[in-house]
Amino acid sequence: MSDVSTNCNKFYILQLIERNDKKAYFIFTRSGRVGYKGTETIDCFIYETDAVTAFKNIFKEKTSLDYDDKNNKDLKYIDKYQYIEMADSNPTTTNTSTITDINNTVPVPVLEKKINMLIDILFDAKIYEQAMEKFDLNIKRTPLGSISISQISKAFKTLKKIALVLELESELSNKSNNFNNEIAYILYELKLLSPELNINNIDINNIDIKSILTDLTSEFYSIIPSGIGMAKAVIISTIEMITEKSDLLKILEHLSVFKNLPVSSVNYDKYSSLNCNIQIANYDESQM
Repeated sequence: MSDVSTNCNKFYILQLIERNDKKAYFIFTRSGRVGYKGTETIDCFIYETDAVTAFKNIFKEKTSLDYDDKNNKDLKYIDKYQYIEMADSNPTTTNTSTITDINNTVPVPVLEKKINMLIDILFDAKIYEQAMEKFDLNIKRTPLGSISISQISKAFKTLKKIALVLELESELSNKSNNFNNEIAYILYELKLLSPELNINNIDINNIDIKSILTDLTSEFYSIIPSGIGMAKAVIISTIEMITEKSDLLKILEHLSVFKNLPVSSVNYDKYSSLNCNIQIANYDESQM
C-alpha cells in the first residue's frame, strides 16, 4: 500500500501453509514499511476449513476484496492493500549431465568459448542485483521477492497514464493551434486506461495535475513496492522519471524470466533452457 501524499509505503504478506503430513495448517503474516523486515505472526489450525476461512477473512479485511476476486483489475479500494501477483519462486531443477553408468558416461556437449562466456553473463545474478541497486531497489530488502510479468505490465500501464497526464499538462500550458482536438484525444486515451478517473466530469480549466500525478505515483508504488526507507517517495512528474521507471521495469522483467529458468551448474543446460540457437557472427575487425 502506497500513498505519496501521506508518506505511506507499507506491505502485508499473507500465506496459508500446509504441513507435509496435512495434520496442521498455519497462517503466516509479515507486515511493515517496505525496505524493512517488519513484524511476523504465525497462527496454527488443526482443520483445513478453519485455516482457509481465517485466511480469506484476513485477506478481505486487508484488501476489501473477496479472495476469488483478487485478480479483478477494476476493484480497488482507498486505504486498502492491493493484491500483488508474484512470480513462481520454485524453478525447475535440471541436470542433464548426471552419470548413470560409470562404464558408459554420457558426455556433456561443449559450448564454444565465446558462447560459454555469454551464458556466464546472462546467468550471473550479481549483474541483475547491481542493476537493481542503481534504481535504489535492493532485492534482499524487498519483501515480496520476484514480481510477476502481469504485475509488471500493470506498472507499465500506470506509467503510460502518467505520460498522458504530463502531455495534458503541456497542452494546457502551451495551447497549440489544435488545442481542443489534442485535449480530446488525451482525455479519450486516459478514459480507456483509467475508467475510475471519470474523465467526462473533469473541468479542464480547474484540473489539478499535481493531485492526479500524486495518485498515479501512489498507484505505481503500490504495484511495484520499492524500499525507500523512511523518505517520502518523489512524485513521478517528468519524462525522464518515466524513462527511469521504465528501465527498472525492464530489468524486473528480465529478473522474473531469469528466476524461472531451470537451475543447473552446467552451462550447456542453461544454454538449452533458452530454447534458441546462438551462433558467433563473422566480422572483419578492419571494418569496425
